[in-house]
Amino acid sequence: MILAADCTGECLKSGPWGLAIILVLCVACYFLFRSMSKHLKKVREQAVRQTSPDDQPDPAHAVSRDGGPDAPPHVEHNDD
Repeated sequence: MILAADCTGECLKSGPWGLAIILVLCVACYFLFRSMSKHLKKVREQAVRQTSPDDQPDPAHAVSRDGGPDAPPHVEHNDD
């Protein structure tokens, strides 16, 4: 009780402002999580569509891992 008696002025005003800020942040987080969930759901649906068996590439047109256009040049080392 002694500590409560020493609290005057600014100390009494900070409580409601702090509560209001916390509530605003909670509401903002709710809408951010809701929006993120919608975006992640779209990404998951796109990933399922891209990996469906009907969309698999033709093996005759597949690029090999070691000779594709994005592959780094092959360097031979001589240990002579």
